[in-house]
Amino acid sequence: MNTNAICKIFLVDDDPFCQAIYEQHLLSMGFQSVSLFSSGEELLQSLNENPDLIFLDYNLGDYKGLDLLKKIKHTHPGIDVVIVSGQDNMETTIQLMQNGAFDYIIKNEFETERINEVVGKFLTASEYKGKIKSFSSYDPSGNYLSVIMEAQEKVRKAISNELHDNVSQLLGVTNLFLETASRDEKNRVALIKESQTHISSAIKEIRKLSHSLHSVFIRSVDLQNEMQKMFSLFNRQQHIQLTAELDLCNHKDSISPEIQHSLIRIVQEQLNNIVKYAHATKINIRLYSSENQLHLSVTDDGVGFDLNQEKSGIGLKNIFERISILGGTYLINTSPGKGCSWSIRIPIETKNQLKTKAI
Repeated sequence: MNTNAICKIFLVDDDPFCQAIYEQHLLSMGFQSVSLFSSGEELLQSLNENPDLIFLDYNLGDYKGLDLLKKIKHTHPGIDVVIVSGQDNMETTIQLMQNGAFDYIIKNEFETERINEVVGKFLTASEYKGKIKSFSSYDPSGNYLSVIMEAQEKVRKAISNELHDNVSQLLGVTNLFLETASRDEKNRVALIKESQTHISSAIKEIRKLSHSLHSVFIRSVDLQNEMQKMFSLFNRQQHIQLTAELDLCNHKDSISPEIQHSLIRIVQEQLNNIVKYAHATKINIRLYSSENQLHLSVTDDGVGFDLNQEKSGIGLKNIFERISILGGTYLINTSPGKGCSWSIRIPIETKNQLKTKAI
């Protein structure tokens, strides 16, 4: 039996594009009962349907995430709520978890992977609580969640072993050296130097673990196919005519996963900006590769904006940062009443040159 089919999920987000992306991802995982809501009030009026899991946008027009979470937990404490937000704020996360949030997802290029993790965690917790039957007999041909769960379990075990057998031992020895140094004045300098060496080794091992996690969750995709799916979904959801020209055949296998995911996020961010602010009727996107570069252009016929006034906006900052980290360049041509045109170039041969900073 496919447990996914009997789980009822609510998606609450006032951004229809984000709604559609999350809905498509959950449906691809095998979930068949996914309901969409654009406001907190709509959600509250439908809680009597008793969903199993709610994905809740932190910033809705009529409610803040914490206030809405408290209302949900007050009337329906058994419903699990996952907060989804563009904010990466530890204090906010702690406050939400203290008030009953099941988990917290940051809106970034890792969000669909995080959805996989959170769903796996939810199903595991639900099985222990007896809310659902065992999902150990999933048919992988029906969905890929069991594969994800198995892979995550292997990663967790590997990390656990590495932390216990290596990093923990290094830190334990360092602690002994420092304790001895506090009593042994004669050898104090040598013991401290030895401790510093062990700490440096522990840092290196932790970095290795970090990189291994990065490689697990940043996977190659068929970039052209993913873009086409995104545009098809956009055209079904929006009343804006989107045309696209994609030609990546010559470099299909040489574009790094980091670039693939970043390009998808850049286009998503710009489409969201156009939907929210541009009042456009037409969008044209062109993505192609030359000998050693990717070229992306996004043009709309909307109201445009004064770049000098708007360049500090969070959406633009996110795009600028992604392009910069990939070693790319961009040109924006816009002014009030004149629409907007982006031209972005990103080097293809950056697979081993990308900064380790998370995008």
